[in-house]
Amino acid sequence: MSEPARMPKVVVSISPEFPGVSKRSAGAGYFLRHVEALVRAQWRVTVVSPGDSGAGRNAEVAESQVRSIRVVLPRSHRLYGRPLKLIDAFRGLSLGLDAEVCVKRDANVKAAVAQSDVVEFQWTHSANLWKWVRKQNRHARLVLVCHDVYEQLWQRNADASASILMRLYSNFRRGVAARAERRILPNMDQIITFSDKDAALLRRVAPAVPVVVISPPLAGTEQRPSTRLPREETVALFTGALGLEKNHHGVMWFLHNVWAEFANRSDYKFVVAGADPRPELIDEAARLGNVEVTGFVESLDPFYYEADLFVVPLFKGSGVKFKVISAMAAGLPVIATTVASEGIGRDEQYLGITDSPHQFATLIRSAHDSPGDLDALRFRAQEWARENYGQSEFEARLAGIYAQ
Repeated sequence: MSEPARMPKVVVSISPEFPGVSKRSAGAGYFLRHVEALVRAQWRVTVVSPGDSGAGRNAEVAESQVRSIRVVLPRSHRLYGRPLKLIDAFRGLSLGLDAEVCVKRDANVKAAVAQSDVVEFQWTHSANLWKWVRKQNRHARLVLVCHDVYEQLWQRNADASASILMRLYSNFRRGVAARAERRILPNMDQIITFSDKDAALLRRVAPAVPVVVISPPLAGTEQRPSTRLPREETVALFTGALGLEKNHHGVMWFLHNVWAEFANRSDYKFVVAGADPRPELIDEAARLGNVEVTGFVESLDPFYYEADLFVVPLFKGSGVKFKVISAMAAGLPVIATTVASEGIGRDEQYLGITDSPHQFATLIRSAHDSPGDLDALRFRAQEWARENYGQSEFEARLAGIYAQ
């Protein structure tokens, strides 16, 4: 007599965004590959997210294995959005007061959590629901996928802010985030993060909780040749959601302090590819003359392929910058700030790591004057990225963590 088929285990994933291609952050793209990996490891996945958060592109995931619960927010969410945001700022890290109330009242969410083997929280905001989840299911493992360490994020915002008011606000948010992380993190059964640097910070907050580092898989960037034929125009590229303050601030700093040296020159071009550019960025790009701001694009592959180098002038934010890894995998020499390069490779994988506008400009000129000298760097960084951030290695690591 044959043994009965083993029922697949169940993961409920609570997140501020659905998995997929998002204008807001690269994290939603990681989330999609995370869900795909769990499905291939024979888990059933239920994704819970409030409101209109993300497009929810699940087309690449087996539909029989993935269920999405979109928690509908009340009309008051639109009417009282600003007061609610103020309340949430004082509450710390959460999906939002109204969103959490709706999640707790949703019968489908309650049933899914009660029947789960693992409840995972994508981003620390979601994990503010840990106590309610534990009441619904005492036996499920609680796993936090920590994309950012928010005390560090707000500290960097304060350090990079020119305005006294913004520094005061950022320091206030840093204190609130620190208290929230100290309250939430020790109650997890497992924490997953993307760099050794973030893991060390998390272990200080929750020393009793196992913290594991996992290398996020690369998006499907088109692999370009590791050698480039000389050409008259040198194209520098930046990619990122420009509605995010860290990206907007970084690009504006770069335009004012670095690219001004190359303004209106026909032999240099700077391409900024990303959704929701602000009017001041568009105006500054027009003033400089040789800057292209694309807005949202369906695929970044053509931009990676046409670029000669990749710049990451970020001073705010925390967590691993996926854009750096993707650029290296695409064969682009990378110039990054110290914040942007944290947790990603060694110095020899970069054309340069610097916070100096003068050094940024010098490195761009060197790439223009001697492009053939970069062929070895392109190959070295490309091989390193593809060896360390491969899909199969990621899937095996994630399956092992969730099988515990």
